[in-house]
Amino acid sequence: MEKPIRKTGIPLSEMTRNIGEKPRQKPPVFIPADQLAVVNLLTDILNELKGIRKKI
Repeated sequence: MEKPIRKTGIPLSEMTRNIGEKPRQKPPVFIPADQLAVVNLLTDILNELKGIRKKI
C-alpha cells in the first residue's frame, strides 16, 4: 500500500454524464483504474442478473 494511487481512471463526471446527471456541479473526481475495473465488473454482473431475471 506504499505506492501512490495513480490517476489513470475515468473522471466520475464522464460516467455520470452518460446516466443523465449534471456533471458540472462538482469538479471531476478521478477513480483509480483498479477501482474502475471493479465498478465495470459489478456492472457486468448486475446486467447478467437482470438478464437472468427477465428469462425467469
